[in-house]
Amino acid sequence: MCPFIPMYTLLHMSKGKTLLKDTFIYGIGNFGSRLLGFLLLPFYTGIFSKRDYGYLDLILMGSTLFIVVVSLKLFEGAYRFLWDAKTEEERRDMVSSVLNLILLNFLLLSGVCFIVFKLTGFEFLYGGLIFFWLLIRLFGEYFQQAARAFGKNHIFSVSGIVLAVSMLLLNFLFLGCYKFKVAGFIWAMVISHLLSLVYCVYAGSFITYYRPNKLSSKIIIPLLKYSLPLLPTAVSWWLIRVAGRYFLSYFHGLELVGIYAVSDKLPVMLYMINMTFYMAWQDMVIRHFNDKGKDDFLSGVMATYVRIGLSIVTIITVLLKPFFMLMVNGAYHEAHIYVPWLLVAVFVLCLAGLYDVFFMGAKKTTGILVSALIAAACSILFNILFVKNYGIWATTVSTFLSAVVLLGVRVYQLRQQVNIRFNYKEILFLLILWAMACIIYKFEGWSYWISVLLISGLIIRINFDNIKSLFEILRWKLLQNSIEKQT
Repeated sequence: MCPFIPMYTLLHMSKGKTLLKDTFIYGIGNFGSRLLGFLLLPFYTGIFSKRDYGYLDLILMGSTLFIVVVSLKLFEGAYRFLWDAKTEEERRDMVSSVLNLILLNFLLLSGVCFIVFKLTGFEFLYGGLIFFWLLIRLFGEYFQQAARAFGKNHIFSVSGIVLAVSMLLLNFLFLGCYKFKVAGFIWAMVISHLLSLVYCVYAGSFITYYRPNKLSSKIIIPLLKYSLPLLPTAVSWWLIRVAGRYFLSYFHGLELVGIYAVSDKLPVMLYMINMTFYMAWQDMVIRHFNDKGKDDFLSGVMATYVRIGLSIVTIITVLLKPFFMLMVNGAYHEAHIYVPWLLVAVFVLCLAGLYDVFFMGAKKTTGILVSALIAAACSILFNILFVKNYGIWATTVSTFLSAVVLLGVRVYQLRQQVNIRFNYKEILFLLILWAMACIIYKFEGWSYWISVLLISGLIIRINFDNIKSLFEILRWKLLQNSIEKQT
């Protein structure tokens, strides 16, 4: 039986308190721009045709792979090794060396891309502007990671807020007022990321850490030994989550990509919530990886994570009908049928991702490579075989199956290194509730809403300890604030 840990208990454990605090801080920085894209879904689907929305989605998803390859996963390496830097001089040398290497990689890969596009005749709309945005985004993400390593988590959060607010205002200006459509959206990204980068560099005083002529092999080689094994894994994750879009584009055109992009909006939000927790989880595991008795604490946190995660997936699924009525233009309505499976796929991927940190804590990142490659191979093979005939369903099922393979292999890999215990009866019950939530989408009128209330009530009952803990936390905080005011 796994040691489930309520949130109130977590708050009064030193490691748990830090985990919750860091999760909240990273949530502010990570969630802003994603939440904005989610809330503006009616705005975007009303302005962009399915073809335009599909093109922008391919640009955004492709940019993720570009940044992973250019950075060589040195962001993660710098974050890990900056923790161990003992002097300011070491930090300056590391920040400068990594930044200069990334800049060289960017120039090289950008040149290769332009040559390939020219030779193949690929129509890359607004290509120069997009590459400029990629450069700004690269620097911004790097300095955000440096801020985390320096313990300046507030800079990470505020830079995310600056990005989100800028995107909101510029989207309304360029898309709502001037109707610039695709070009307007890209310009909004460029300016927003530039403002966020300027804040991050200024607030963190990173300009004082940068030396243009510094590129130390003594620093880069150990970093690359740590980071390069993460690169195939990151590419594999991209293949699992994103590659299907490009198969859809090749076999069926950009319109189906636009529909799939809308169906993936809610799963992306779930993924971003997880990434917020993941960064706090990464901090906590790396700091306490060698502590005695860590297995009980880690099992308790992961049991809580699974319970809350599957509950969120079920609640989102049960409320899909009103969500699509209110938030999505009718032209994209068919996207709803793929959302439940993508939600579960993303949750399983996120759960598998938590296991990565155990390898990072031991600085043995090669251990996560095999499972990622196996899952990516499954994804590519399934897409090749079935996307032409089955379209979006093939891409959806491919993502789900690849996620299950990734988690299964990873659990098997770590069976002797860490003892994580789950409550499988509870997981099965939650999956049954999810399946019921999928079925009631077809219900109409009172039968639908009664079913929603029934499933929601069961979810509340399962999470009663967490809900009770949340109210206890709020009451404790209010009491603490009241005492502080009186004194």
